[in-house]
Amino acid sequence: AAESTAISTKSPLGRSFSANVNTLKKVSKNGSSSDRKTITFAMRHRALRTASILFPQEVLDMIIKEEGYFNVTEDAASRCTLSLCAFGSFLAMEIEAMGLSLPHSDLVRLSTMHFPSYARALWRHHGRSDCRGFKGRLLLLLLDLCIKDGKVADKSLMNSIITEMANYELPRTLLSACERIAAVDRLESLMSNDEDIEAIMVIMKKAAHSIYSETRRHISTDSNPIHFMIVLRRFGKVVEKLGSCDYAQDQLSNFVDLLCILAHDSASIQKEWIHGMLDIATGVANCIRCRESRLQIFKKITKIDGGRDLLETKFAISNTLDYHVEITGRDGGKSSNDMVKRVEDSFALDMLSLITELKTSSTC
Repeated sequence: AAESTAISTKSPLGRSFSANVNTLKKVSKNGSSSDRKTITFAMRHRALRTASILFPQEVLDMIIKEEGYFNVTEDAASRCTLSLCAFGSFLAMEIEAMGLSLPHSDLVRLSTMHFPSYARALWRHHGRSDCRGFKGRLLLLLLDLCIKDGKVADKSLMNSIITEMANYELPRTLLSACERIAAVDRLESLMSNDEDIEAIMVIMKKAAHSIYSETRRHISTDSNPIHFMIVLRRFGKVVEKLGSCDYAQDQLSNFVDLLCILAHDSASIQKEWIHGMLDIATGVANCIRCRESRLQIFKKITKIDGGRDLLETKFAISNTLDYHVEITGRDGGKSSNDMVKRVEDSFALDMLSLITELKTSSTC
């Protein structure tokens, strides 16, 4: 029974995968297969992605081991993994698409080379050129080579890349770059000196204004602006993450200001989209640590049509302070839950006092 259920190259799945991979391996030195059809790295990358979707990970690992696909050299095979191979095929596909030269034609060697060194070589030869119209694509690839698995391998080069990005109007590239930076482990380590802080603040500000400008230009004429809402929400998450660092707190207020202007100037679109912008703005504003600054931001939100209702609904503000006074009046919480609860209730008090103040002023 064990033999009949074992997954190997003898199984239908194994034979299918082996057939596909063997087709890709039948490539002569000039890059053509026996039927003279060129097999590009883009085709290899798509084949690998398809296989990773169709087959479980353990199947792929077993077939690769049985067929010896990574056994080009003992050293390379010992360091190569399917994950590295996937990134190597992606790298080769991108370089091939931009018409640049690859250091190797072998996928295993590509996957196990020192990526930061290759990134520096690409930066030295192509980093400040227009790269045949692939400027944003190249800079983003260079950033991918610098940041791997949540760690920055070359911070100096990363700063140079994002500083160069900030010189161009590339909203999607800037957004993707900010997402990659926000995904780095221990963000504080990226801002260890003034140069690091300046580079990251510049690209955050540039990304915010580029996204704002493009959205403002097109959202009123687009019948379905959900694409812009997705972009704004993605950048909102980035700002929240990077805003956790002390040096980036100002960027939170800056982005919320832009969202409020955008919502105010987009009165012609459906109210649900304006509501979405204000919802993003509220989420970002929650991360502002300074109480006074946070209240000022919420006041701006309430001045936009639907803003006050959104805040009342989002935070479920009650009409009485009794419960909040009872909780926040206690001395010294006995547990972490009490501490968190006091913070939440303090925030609710801020919201309640703000809305009460606005209601009072509106009736005067």
